[in-house]
Amino acid sequence: MDDQATAVFLRYFTGLKDPRRPNVVHVFTDMLSIAILAVLCRSDDWDEVVEWARAQLQWLKTFLALPRGIPSADTFRRVFARIDPAAFERCFMTWSAALAQASGQRFMAIDGKTLRRSFEHAWDKQGLHLVSAWCEQNQLVLGQIATDQKSNEITAIPKLLELLNLKGAIVTIDAVGCQREIAQKIVDITRDA
Repeated sequence: MDDQATAVFLRYFTGLKDPRRPNVVHVFTDMLSIAILAVLCRSDDWDEVVEWARAQLQWLKTFLALPRGIPSADTFRRVFARIDPAAFERCFMTWSAALAQASGQRFMAIDGKTLRRSFEHAWDKQGLHLVSAWCEQNQLVLGQIATDQKSNEITAIPKLLELLNLKGAIVTIDAVGCQREIAQKIVDITRDA
């Protein structure tokens, strides 16, 4: 097993605590690595994460411990349901920002979207609305903030901008974000970051 392959990646997630009891079967960092890699490879749910991991098992064994193989979809679901979402978001954004900086980010698109199938019940059609920063060069979302509804994008955009390193980047935004204060913040951040 090549520990160095995951050491650089996992250092960004050291602040993320394993939410399980000490007598666990699967290594938390293995589960974290598999989940992130599978989602980056377009897995859409826990069943797809497990399917992807089983297909990549020989490769994953070269840098992950996997003492009991690939965890089940239910195991992934239970563990990730108990992870502190704010802590995970901070870790993930720090990692993705470092990734983008290492590859020289140049083009950043800020946009809001309502996530499909994100509502709890069929009668509750108000799904989760996110404002996100998409780095075209990396094909990666570098940051996102949830809002109550589409009209709250104006208040979420400045918060998202504060989380990003945009020095030298070209930032695009749709009409909702064309506010003097937001434009000035983008100019200030891209110049001074």
